[in-house]
Amino acid sequence: MGSGVCRNLLNKGYALQVWNRSPEKAAKVAGWGAEAFATPQEAARGAGVVMSCLSSVAALKAVAGGASGVFSCMGEGMAFYDMGTWDIESVLALDAEAERHGVRYVHMPMGKGPEAAEAGESPLFFGIGEAFYLGDVKAACAFKLITNLIGLSNNVILTEGVFLAKRMGLSEEAFLNGAKSTGAWSYQMRNSGHKVFAEAFLPMRGTLDNAWKDMKFGVEMAEE
Repeated sequence: MGSGVCRNLLNKGYALQVWNRSPEKAAKVAGWGAEAFATPQEAARGAGVVMSCLSSVAALKAVAGGASGVFSCMGEGMAFYDMGTWDIESVLALDAEAERHGVRYVHMPMGKGPEAAEAGESPLFFGIGEAFYLGDVKAACAFKLITNLIGLSNNVILTEGVFLAKRMGLSEEAFLNGAKSTGAWSYQMRNSGHKVFAEAFLPMRGTLDNAWKDMKFGVEMAEE
């Protein structure tokens, strides 16, 4: 999702200093006009704002916090925009650590998926997608976990429905086109219905790992 955000920011004329745990991904974005750096600290120095799009909270804490983290090299009052999906406890801890460094921690969870990020449809800022204020960092985190619980559950129901439609002899075109005028229609069906009909599920390892992480955090929040 981060590469889609970078492409849209570059297309709108913003200068980007980038770093990625996988150097080849940073090199790809550099090919679009960004400047790639060897460390996150180097990429953050001199920036107007810092944005993070990581897949694990351990990676985020390693990049942002600690004596050599990004927080420590950011200027007083600068904003750190975190686009990941985490548990409430980790978000509050990051917010507190940023405050100790004089940095504004903004939890800015993105919705939908990589395709939406590439199309500039994720809820962001700078004229990309629809921006809206949810409340403090705890509220923003809760919002993302709840909407992910709903969206991922919709995907499960969508998959069951498509396989039932195939067993009943309904064509892909008839089923998906007809569903547009019913209460079954959803972003998940628009985005994934054709893939489910084609059983085009691979490669899924990273996607499943992220889905499991998000569902786990959401269920833990609900239980607490």
